[in-house]
Amino acid sequence: MGLTTCPDCQKEISELAESCPHCGRPMKQNYVNDPPKSKDPIKNFVGGSNEGCFLKTLNTGCLLFFGLIAFLLLTGILSAIFG
Repeated sequence: MGLTTCPDCQKEISELAESCPHCGRPMKQNYVNDPPKSKDPIKNFVGGSNEGCFLKTLNTGCLLFFGLIAFLLLTGILSAIFG
């Protein structure tokens, strides 16, 4: 059993793996020879990375949630100071 490099995340995985355990990229024969993804994270996010819709939605939801918490904390602190 040998190791191969995932074209997306560049981590070593088993040649027998059906998908990369790190990023989830399918590792069927027709996918293995694809060129690596761009190093630009914006292009990868918008351009359809193999992350999957659920994980993109989850990441966006977490970002919005923590942004809302930060906004509420900031407004609460400012109202206490200038209140």
